[in-house]
Amino acid sequence: MKYDAFISYRHSDLDMYIAKKVHKALETFKVPRSVAKKSGKKKIKRVFRDQEELPIGSDLGNNIAAALEESEYLLVICSPRTPESYWVKQEITNFIKMHDREHVLAILIEGEPNESFPEELLKDENGNPVEPLAADVRGSSRSEMNKKFKTEIMRLAAPILSCTYDDLRQRHRERRMKKIIASVAIAGSIISALGIGFGLYNAKMAAEIRKNYQEKQKNQSKYLADTSLDLLEKGDREAAVLVALSALPGEGNERPYTPQAEYALCDALYMYESGNEMHADRLLHHDFIVSNFEYSENGDYVTTKDTANNVTLWRVEDGTKVATINPIYTSGSFISRVYYANVIKDRLVICTGDGIFFYDLDGNPTSSIPSDGSINNAFANLSTGEIYVSSVNNIDVYDVLTEEKLASYAPTDGGKFTSRLYFSPESKYIATAGYSEEENDPGFIYLISRETGEIFNLGSKANSFTNLSVNDKGELFSVGYYGDIVYTDAEETELFLEKHKFGNPDPVWVYDFNVARALLFTSASELKIRSYEDTTVHNETIFALATHIYTLDSETGELINKITVANPIKNLLISSISAAGYAAEDNGNIDVYNLTTGLQYTSATVIIGHDIEKIGLKNGVLCVQGSMSPDVDLYKYHEGPGMKEIVNSDNSISRILVSDDESFYAIKHGYGSSGTTFDFYDSKTDEKKGSVEVSEAGYETYSGFISDEEFLYAESRGRMLVYNIRTGTTEDFELIKDENCIFDVYYGEAKISSDRTKLFLYWSSQYYVADIPARTVKQYSDNSGTITGIASSCITNDGKQVYLVKGDETAFVMNTEDGSIVKTLPDDYKITNGTDSELSLVMSPSEKYLAVCCRDACIRLYDIESGETVDEIPFVSTDSPFIRFSADEKKLFLQGDDYYFRIYNLETKSFDYISSFQTYKVTFLYESEDGKTVSYGTIPAMVILDVEEKAELASIPGGAAYISKYEKVLSTYLGKAYSFPHATLEDLKEEAKKQFPGASLSEDDKIKYHVD
Repeated sequence: MKYDAFISYRHSDLDMYIAKKVHKALETFKVPRSVAKKSGKKKIKRVFRDQEELPIGSDLGNNIAAALEESEYLLVICSPRTPESYWVKQEITNFIKMHDREHVLAILIEGEPNESFPEELLKDENGNPVEPLAADVRGSSRSEMNKKFKTEIMRLAAPILSCTYDDLRQRHRERRMKKIIASVAIAGSIISALGIGFGLYNAKMAAEIRKNYQEKQKNQSKYLADTSLDLLEKGDREAAVLVALSALPGEGNERPYTPQAEYALCDALYMYESGNEMHADRLLHHDFIVSNFEYSENGDYVTTKDTANNVTLWRVEDGTKVATINPIYTSGSFISRVYYANVIKDRLVICTGDGIFFYDLDGNPTSSIPSDGSINNAFANLSTGEIYVSSVNNIDVYDVLTEEKLASYAPTDGGKFTSRLYFSPESKYIATAGYSEEENDPGFIYLISRETGEIFNLGSKANSFTNLSVNDKGELFSVGYYGDIVYTDAEETELFLEKHKFGNPDPVWVYDFNVARALLFTSASELKIRSYEDTTVHNETIFALATHIYTLDSETGELINKITVANPIKNLLISSISAAGYAAEDNGNIDVYNLTTGLQYTSATVIIGHDIEKIGLKNGVLCVQGSMSPDVDLYKYHEGPGMKEIVNSDNSISRILVSDDESFYAIKHGYGSSGTTFDFYDSKTDEKKGSVEVSEAGYETYSGFISDEEFLYAESRGRMLVYNIRTGTTEDFELIKDENCIFDVYYGEAKISSDRTKLFLYWSSQYYVADIPARTVKQYSDNSGTITGIASSCITNDGKQVYLVKGDETAFVMNTEDGSIVKTLPDDYKITNGTDSELSLVMSPSEKYLAVCCRDACIRLYDIESGETVDEIPFVSTDSPFIRFSADEKKLFLQGDDYYFRIYNLETKSFDYISSFQTYKVTFLYESEDGKTVSYGTIPAMVILDVEEKAELASIPGGAAYISKYEKVLSTYLGKAYSFPHATLEDLKEEAKKQFPGASLSEDDKIKYHVD
């Protein structure tokens, strides 16, 4: 066997710490002479410990699999985190298949065996329980663990050395005693020499210890960065910021810097958000499951109640817990159930079965209104400051400020009130369902006029009701069914959506439809009515059940639209001024629809990340109650510090282009037949300096700066436009004037020389070479030419030569002056034939190398001077490759068909970096002047990457350009463009203090998140 042992462990802090100790202890273990003589093993030679964890979804790495095959024993580091590790379980399973179960040993470092051992260790192949424990190093501190480790390591070494634990333990004691005696005997003779030698040794060991310690801190920082990102995804942004800060060097924290922690902090602070999408802001955590929440009228407060009947008041602005009101007890020492709690007219009001209780906004009790014990529900009208408490026999109305009873209503016709009340927007009408105590009597709908006190009993085809909704015109809408469906065997039941009007006993109209019977018991239902105006007045009734949303005309009862969503709807909010509606699905998505037309606004979807029970929206703040969760999330629109809006137009933005000296940038609006506009801005001030509109006759082949102040736009049919930003003048001219030049293609691809003097435009068998300063065509070829089927090209820096590849042939070099072929590349330089094959040929800045994306799944690196292939890089791209040389020509920046971004080192001929996530198509890349960072952009975001540390520093939504000269980032969102100051690490730390003043991790939090 190549290895005596293979160490399998979860890549988290404590697990890695013990894994390293086991590795070092075994390879340095001193085997007693008697044991070595008996077993034939003088030492434990090699122990395998992998340094990096493989990504989920890949195959077990070749080196890992080979090491498992060549290992005699498998040592598994076990903690409560281990059963969650996909790769530890894979390594156990594969080792048992390759060898046997008897050679698997476990090291318990934390927790109990039943929670720390993977199932693969607890049961054999037949499901029988087994006991794999070999060593136990658990302790209350690392110091205590280290003490136990000294003896427990012998339990691991013994089977590897084919001896018993007692053999090693006895010999260990004997050797220790001999050392003590020997050291006493010779101490006097070596003490002076020891002083010098020990000083040197101690310095070396201190440096080594510090290096190892810093490496451990780096690993812990990476772990904390992952924890921070996970906390942000779960909505706990404050904890995410604090954990990220704890992973970075700072005051009282001397740990080494890791870019992963900077990325996590930048992400949690929303440094580059433009305020167009909602993101988690604060997490309101409770000790018990939250059962409901209510917004105050102005949206400044959220009041929550939990399953233990605690009421908590929260400030929305910063998520601060203002006060907690513990359960109110009845005279019989029972907890009084809370029916309603909210801030009304600057008073905290709590309604229970025992009455109405009032508190100030600090949570101090002020007064109360006792009840007769008949209350079974309560509601409020925030605008009028009224509280409604209901029972089966009456509804009482109280004024919150005066605590005076304003009205009392009793059911008519011998009926009883149900517990739920519904109010018109201005509380002109109150609606509730009713029932009769007489068997087989129909159900009622009661509509109460607050102005007259009149109670009207409305007729219905239904006798049981799921939803009611009422407006201030006295129009009531109901959803119900007829019969006792609890005991029926029918798979479907008929629902009646009805419109009623105050004073009219019969429904105005009825819309009936069948639904699965089970949905009435398992799905939430919502009924909303609204009236809004755009080009016409819309009066709509909206009903949601399970996965359907029905929109009806409130006047006629006709179905306007039916929307089917992917998951059951838990809550529905509707706009009162537009067609928009917010559907909260139980899987954690909040989708936005035009409820009139059925159109979904996909860009506005909010992904919560957990199941949803209820949502509320007030002043642009979304409140989300999780299903069976102790947490409530607040979501807001965030704007990064220092954000400046540059453009806000109806015309979408497709690109931002920056001049070589970064003095100006151009924003491109529109595309194609609709016309294109380029707006030009001063990079320092973001002040608009000019604009040019292009009406396209052909296809845009090139647009970009050709000098520090001139901008070129070129079309496929030979038209060019040059705009001078400083003078505001435009040259618009046709290049192709020679009647013998037949160049009439709509599409085309163009390459421009780096000195901006030559433009090579081609399409299949046609091409021309334009002299940009002279505004003329130097050379061209039409369909009758000898060069046919051009698939890709690149042009030299001075524009005198162009490298071409035909679709079915190898590459060759053409002189742009006369069209002559200079030389042909080797036969194996056949490029891919994808849709973006024009990107398959790239030249290095100094023209030393040519990189060619070839059909046989590799990039060939061609040395232009020697004509030799100097490297073949594994690379698969048949569609849209991205290839770019670094400025120093030591690296290649790549993206292939798998959409992972890569950095290839041309010196070591290996990959330095492969992104851990798939990106969208890379469209641009900026490299910093010192080469330490690169910024690459896709449609959704721009990523700033630390090249040396091989890690992301920031991800900028809609990022379109980075202007290093003024340290700013530009981003876009539809027709909007924004400017942000580039945030340094110190900027992030200062912003964290501003957003979360005085916040810190508690000692419990430090233990919870493994911060030390």
